[in-house]
Amino acid sequence: MWLRNEFFHIKKMNWRQKQKLHSTSIHTAWDEELPYSYMYPSNTTVDWADTDTPENAQYIKNIKYTFNEHGFRSDPFNIKSDINVLAVGCSMTVGVGVDQNENWPNRLKQKIIEKTQKSVSMWNLATSGASCDYVSRIIAKSISSLQPNLIVIFWPPISRLEIPTQYEGKIIQGFPHMDIFPKELVDEKYFIYNFRKNKLLVDAISKNYDIPIISNPVFEIDPLGRKFPFIKDTSGRDGQHPGPTWHENIANWYYQSWLYNYL
Repeated sequence: MWLRNEFFHIKKMNWRQKQKLHSTSIHTAWDEELPYSYMYPSNTTVDWADTDTPENAQYIKNIKYTFNEHGFRSDPFNIKSDINVLAVGCSMTVGVGVDQNENWPNRLKQKIIEKTQKSVSMWNLATSGASCDYVSRIIAKSISSLQPNLIVIFWPPISRLEIPTQYEGKIIQGFPHMDIFPKELVDEKYFIYNFRKNKLLVDAISKNYDIPIISNPVFEIDPLGRKFPFIKDTSGRDGQHPGPTWHENIANWYYQSWLYNYL
């Protein structure tokens, strides 16, 4: 159903996205603590977020973004369940453009509940614009506080990087074409090196804490050229992110390929 003009005036937004890329304070970036999101509001439910704005909306759909006490689209961190899963990634894991119960972490949560008949907490530390550097850093920061039973990663594009900057004392996530990145130092080999470095770090964390980690293959360096159900459909409301079918396929892939053996 195509948009009508009045769709843009359904509800005046009481909170509006002010920046597209995640950034966090340099002073606390590497502390071992349960972090706060500096991109999303805490304890808030909103109708729009990130690229999913009234201006970008491709069709009419009621979508809610609920952020927990730390500003993540996640179950509360202070409630432990029988099974506690930590999900990490970028906007694909946040689930921009789909409703709360449609993103792949929550679809995976439901599959685990149906399989085990146990309570499950899905702690989603994903943030839009995240890099592979963010994934390993946020796991290292939070692992001792959360102590999940399982970590599930959907790796962001390996060409997205993280860099500390003097600009407002922030850690910036972005692509090398941005002015702040030293382009002469970044090429395809660096992207591959940087991804492998981050993967080695999360593998080491997994081993140290005896917590299994499962993750998606990274197309850019998958030597076998295998095929996976990771082709984006175009049904996300913002027209830029995948829709519910993609998220369901991702959840099925994680569950059928890996999780079934753990449960």
